[in-house]
Amino acid sequence: MLAIGCAVTVANLWYAQPLLATMATEWHVSQETMGTIAGCPLAGYATGTLLFVPLGDIFERRRLILIFLVSILVALFAFVLAPNILVFQISAYMLGIATIVPQLIIPYAVGLTEPGKRGHVVGMLMTGLLTGILLSRTVGGIVAEHFGWRAVYWGALVINGILLVWFSLQLRESRPTIKLSYFELVRSMFYLATHEPVLMSSAFFGAMTFACFNILWTVLSFFLSGAPYFCNPQVVGYFGLMGLAGAVAARYVGKLADHRGPMFAIGVSLIGMAFSYIVLSLFSQSLIGIAIGVLLLDLFVQSSQISNMTRIYSLHAENHSRLNTVYMVSYFVGGTAGAWLGTLAWTQFGWAGSCGCGVACAFAGLVVFLFVSRKGKRQTINS
Repeated sequence: MLAIGCAVTVANLWYAQPLLATMATEWHVSQETMGTIAGCPLAGYATGTLLFVPLGDIFERRRLILIFLVSILVALFAFVLAPNILVFQISAYMLGIATIVPQLIIPYAVGLTEPGKRGHVVGMLMTGLLTGILLSRTVGGIVAEHFGWRAVYWGALVINGILLVWFSLQLRESRPTIKLSYFELVRSMFYLATHEPVLMSSAFFGAMTFACFNILWTVLSFFLSGAPYFCNPQVVGYFGLMGLAGAVAARYVGKLADHRGPMFAIGVSLIGMAFSYIVLSLFSQSLIGIAIGVLLLDLFVQSSQISNMTRIYSLHAENHSRLNTVYMVSYFVGGTAGAWLGTLAWTQFGWAGSCGCGVACAFAGLVVFLFVSRKGKRQTINS
């Protein structure tokens, strides 16, 4: 049930990706402007994560989940009825703020799990989350092609409403583990962000990972809708299915992180993301080549995400919501930067420039990974 909840709610952030070219035409704005607007839900998500997810450590999480499900319905209603581009942009940002439900669900579930099984549980929840991300793009493309892009969000309104009723009937209450004021909570969160090495490094890996991911999915609609492919939103949406390998692999990556250690998977994933962009660049004249590159990138992105989350959830349980907040804010700041950098590279240098941007982000993560790994080995030898 919780995995389905992650899928349904996180999908609200991603329906638009195969629709960006269509939306740009309807609103009479450039692709560069629409690419920037595509970052609004992600910026809102980062804001909501920063301001509200930490409350899960001091307030009852079931109530918070239901409150933000109601907020999603309100934001979706405003989004689908937006009369102009400004209201559209503001509504997209507010929808991002409301769509923090998965970041409330994951600590809620992990708090009910034995330490040795947390990687497996995170993997199960991430399977739901990733399936929502991937299928939302496919569903969004298909529905928009036949009924228009607004029909996608009317459907999302209905599905999220059903989820609200289901959760209100099924979720049990959870008791907070600590007693702090909101000011103390925020202060302690910033302390963790600057004094917890595992969190700091994973937050950076996560930011570079999501930057890689969002560079591709921001410019892919523009690339495929132009020469030589001239694909419609439905075809662009089908590329979301390529990433199902990442969702299927999520459970197994979580188990690997429990047994082999998450750092191993993170290192492999960073190398794999750089390789994926090389494939996307070299085989851009073939839809099959692009599909393979998309599949590989999604697989390695999800592997990195699960391993990073397993790593931070190995830290103190009473801090899980705040640890998750720091990580996810960094993650979505990286994603927002990726959307902006990818669009800039696209408008200036085309597809090759966007792919080069993705390789650079993966390489930056790999440099820090090597530094952290070497430092960890030195500390082990000294001890």
